[in-house]
Amino acid sequence: MPNDNLLSITPIDGRYESQTKSLSNYFSEFALIKTRVEVEIKWLLLISNNKSLNLFLKFH
Repeated sequence: MPNDNLLSITPIDGRYESQTKSLSNYFSEFALIKTRVEVEIKWLLLISNNKSLNLFLKFH
């Protein structure tokens, strides 16, 4: 797999990809974006289930 900027942890990942590849699942830009989206979806589901907030529709 070619070195992708979203999966990089540091600027030296190209040279040391074999040492840093396993960390990219947790510390890369992609991992940050993925976790942020997961948290936002959970938050949206939580507030959509809140009976006192009639402004939101149910999403599930």
